[in-house]
Formats: sequence, structure tokens, C-alpha cells
Amino acid sequence: MKILMSRGLSENMSSNTSYPLQRPDDFDTQIHTSRLSIEYTNLLEISQGGPILGNIAVNGVSLEGRFGGPTWIDGSIVYIPKTEKSLFGTYFRLMKLDMDSMIRTEIGELHHMIWIEKVYDGKIYFYDSMDKSLSLSYHLR
Repeated sequence: MKILMSRGLSENMSSNTSYPLQRPDDFDTQIHTSRLSIEYTNLLEISQGGPILGNIAVNGVSLEGRFGGPTWIDGSIVYIPKTEKSLFGTYFRLMKLDMDSMIRTEIGELHHMIWIEKVYDGKIYFYDSMDKSLSLSYHLR
């Protein structure tokens, strides 16, 4: 399992800013800007070559549950793949975190994986498999 540290991400990341497309099995586990700190701990791989999961703290506040990556930062909003377990395995649902209010909102349905591609024109685009065979999207409110 390869865990990367922060790649010196831009202070002003947004939907209009170039953001490196990281992978669910190879993403930044620490992101620090002047107003944001994201740290993953207790990392593990779901299966060989599968997504990495861990606990996450945002600005020092630990969020309940297990989370995948990569995160996507759009101004004061952070999008994070959150895991949910069921009788049939581990699934992911998008979580939207408003950094100003710390309000968390779950978005959409459960997927086998969430690999965020971009946030653009009021939508979030993502893949639900490592082979990127199908791009899905949700309208953001």
C-alpha cells in the first residue's frame, strides 16, 4: 500500500483550478493550507488494489466513520467518499462538508467506489470503478 503525503496543494483550490486527479488507492493523506487541514489515520486497503480507507480529521475535528479518498476541495466545501457497511460489503456515499459551518450532508446513492473527477457547473462528477469505465454525476444544491 502506497500512502502519499501532501503534494503542496494550492491555497485557493476550486472547481476552476487545476487539481491533480489522484486515485482511491494512491492519494494525499495530509492536506494543509492556510485555512484547512485534512489528515487521514489508521489506513487500510479494502482489498488488494482496492480503495484505501481511514479515519479523517478536518481542522483537528475527527469525523465519525471511515473515509476513502481522494478528497475534493471546492472553496469552503470539501467532498469526501464516506464508507458504509452492509451485509453485502463496504460501499461509498459522497459526503459534503461545509468548512464554514462544519455541516455534513450525504449526497446520492451507495456505490462500490467513488473516485471524484471534478466539480463543475453545479455538478460533481465521479467514477465508481478503478477502470473509470463509467462517469457518474450528481447535481449539487
